[in-house]
Amino acid sequence: MSNHTYITLLPNELLIIIFSYLSDLSLLGSCSRVNHNWNSVLKSYLWSSPNISSHKQFALLAKSTSYLKQKNLVLKIILSCRLNEVSRNSPTLSSSLTLLLSSPAVSLTNLDISFCKGISNRCLIKLASQLKSLTFLNVSGTSKTDQTMEKILRNCTQLVHLNISWNLALTDTTLVHIGYYLPKLRVLNLSGLSRVTDLGIMSLSRSITTHIPFVPILSERFHSMSSFSTDPIKSTDQVDKKQSELELIYIAYCNMVSLYGLQQLRECCKRSLHISMNEMVE
Repeated sequence: MSNHTYITLLPNELLIIIFSYLSDLSLLGSCSRVNHNWNSVLKSYLWSSPNISSHKQFALLAKSTSYLKQKNLVLKIILSCRLNEVSRNSPTLSSSLTLLLSSPAVSLTNLDISFCKGISNRCLIKLASQLKSLTFLNVSGTSKTDQTMEKILRNCTQLVHLNISWNLALTDTTLVHIGYYLPKLRVLNLSGLSRVTDLGIMSLSRSITTHIPFVPILSERFHSMSSFSTDPIKSTDQVDKKQSELELIYIAYCNMVSLYGLQQLRECCKRSLHISMNEMVE
């Protein structure tokens, strides 16, 4: 007993609480070298969902992961609720995310970058192929485009929870891609998408019903839709459609979506679907 200090006798649950108050990654790195138990606690919990409070700390995290040898260590990145406005708009977020995803220690299942406009469309298009393990994605309020979302959805076919609310540039085209690529989706937040119409909702409905990706006829600029094609998309990378798992959809402040469109969506879902006209609270 004399060889142990009181802190080394603490259970892992209390150690986790203590370590969670340390925001300095270099200090956490020093703690991980105290003994085998501390190293195990830090790797299994704090690294899996690191506490990031600024864009500078995110850059340090990205640099630190490049030295880690253990694979699939970092699983969750949550920036939205912890960064201030300056950090959320910092362009260094894009370079930090790029560096982070290049590490074998990172295999993200959850990515929350809502209102982090410092992560550009170009960055996410470039990194989309490295996000294939995602099951949760929140890109609300980040000014994403249909082109960016198509690239992400094409790669992230395991998504269960998707929040694309308050991206004012998104149109019905993105809903076509959601119905096409995400057969496992359970929760979808479309709140504040002012350019989404009944046509996009019905396109989503058809994909759910037939398990074949139907696409409306697009205009030359690929941002408006005039009518539905009766032929499925022909593509070498076509995703196999399964029974839809969609359970909950948020559609507050979508002024171009009528009750008729929502009724079509509800009727097309064989399992119970809850449609909320209130904005989602994360």
